[in-house]
This record gives sequence, structure tokens and C-alpha cells, in this order.
Amino acid sequence: MPEPTPGTVTVLNKQEVRDQLAALLQGHGATRITGSRLAPLIDSLLPTGTTHRLFVQGGKTANLRAFVEQYLEGLVDVTTDRSGTDPIYNIPPASPVTGKIRTRGMLWKSFVAVAPSRQLYFDRSTSELNVRESSAAASAETPTIHSVTIAEFEAMRGMFLTSLDEAGEVTPELVALLSCEVSATYQAWISRLKSTTPRLDRRWQEFRSDAIVHLFGLRLADLKVQGDRIEELKVQLLRDFEQARVGKVEAEPAAAPESGVFSSGGPKEPKDKHARELLHAVVDRMTMEQMQSLNIPFSIVLELIKNSPQ
Repeated sequence: MPEPTPGTVTVLNKQEVRDQLAALLQGHGATRITGSRLAPLIDSLLPTGTTHRLFVQGGKTANLRAFVEQYLEGLVDVTTDRSGTDPIYNIPPASPVTGKIRTRGMLWKSFVAVAPSRQLYFDRSTSELNVRESSAAASAETPTIHSVTIAEFEAMRGMFLTSLDEAGEVTPELVALLSCEVSATYQAWISRLKSTTPRLDRRWQEFRSDAIVHLFGLRLADLKVQGDRIEELKVQLLRDFEQARVGKVEAEPAAAPESGVFSSGGPKEPKDKHARELLHAVVDRMTMEQMQSLNIPFSIVLELIKNSPQ
């Protein structure tokens, strides 16, 4: 059977694509988006084996601009601006929706944050993912997809060690690190992975992302989402993660800890030592994407100093 070519695929549910893309753009949360980020979002909504190029009609050049002009008028606007060679599109402000907020497209971040400021949820009416303020109430039509817990992250470390053991790779230093009575910080874990020969940090990152996506699929299964749609949403979540890495999305401040988490260190403790301990605690609560950006706003530390016992 020959592969479809531009002009041979003519049937497209325009309104359905627009509605689903509108939900994704709410997750993007910005007023502009590059073509390299817009194209995969659109393609993820189209029939399997097709791309936006196949639906361009009227003899026009089969490109993203033509698709936007034909199908997305008012939802995405063409501009003459570029980021290098990448065209930039405007996203007009949408009508406010109760319980939703416009974010920076961090579906992945909302799922992996231990103490998220917003939560990921599944909209049964559109079968789409979106984010909202953590204080927003869930409903039968928009159930929350609970973020990964600390215990689940700890379990992932254990499963990673098991996979190394099954492969015949002895890692006594990692076993010792996780065998301590006091759980090792994530930074200590990453540092130890980097110090092994050969280095294991990249393998851990791949294992971790696969484990998170698998866990995400289990969450959706618990919500009785259909199997085919679960697989599509798993791909969408992973794409969101990959786009965040490539785009170097600015890290957000970590959530403030609950009262009593940090010790004051006593009145005679030097302020610089206390600040370092607080900063270390902030790093412990950041996602991997935040740590990779190496962009820890010092305002977080100042806020912790302000709220911690003196």
C-alpha cells in the first residue's frame, strides 16, 4: 500500500484537532511558540502515520505555515518573527477557564515534582492532559493524576540497582549508599553514579525516565483510561520531557518546605553554614530537570531563611 502524500489525505476533523490543540497550548502557557515545538504537538493529534503536511490543500506548499493558516486561524497566528531559522507563532490569549492556569507546558514537571505547585489531571471530556493549581478541586470528569512520591523515587533507585545486579555489574558503593539508615540525597546519588567506572549517570537517567513513564501509565490505568489512549499520552509526556530538555526551560522555584523540616542549627551557628545547609535542602527538593539547569534562584534560599526557626 503506497504511503500517503500531500493532497491525498483530505478528511480531517478540524474542530476536534483545534479543541485538542487548545488544551495542549494551555499547557504550553506562553504567548509564543516556535515551529519546531508546534509541529510535533499538532502531529501527535493527527491519525497515525500522518503529519500536518499531508493535510495541506489548495496546491499550497505543504508546510507548517500553510497548515496553520488553513486549520488553526484564531488559535495560532502566523508571524514574520524567527528564532534563528525557526519561525515563531503567536498564541492569542484564551478565555479563562475555572480551575485551570496557563503554564509553561510542564506536564512532565508537574508529574515528577514531589511537592508540585500545580497538578496534572486528565480531562475525560477531551481525553487530554492538562495542569491546574494544586488547590483546584478534582472531579469525576477531571481526576487528578497524582505526582510521583518520594517512596516511588526511592523504589526506582532500588530497581536500578537490581537491573545492574542482573547484568552482572557489581556496584558495592551504590548498594552501600542506599543501605544507609538515613536516605542519601539525590545529589549524593548522582555524584556517586558519575564517579563509577564506567559512569552510570546517563544509564540512570534513561532508566528513571522509562520508570516514570511506566508509572504514569499505571496512574492512567487506575483512572480507567483506554489502553490505546494511555500509550498515546505516555508518548506525549515523554515528548514534553524531551522538549523541556532541548528548550532549556527555565527552572521554577522549589516548593517551600513544611514547618519543622529544617533544624535551626542554634543561635551560635554561623550564618554562612546555615545558608549552605538550606541551599543543600533546596537542591534535594528540586527535580532532575531543575538540577540539570544549574539555575537555583537565591530568592528561594532567602525565603527559607526567612521562614526557618532562628
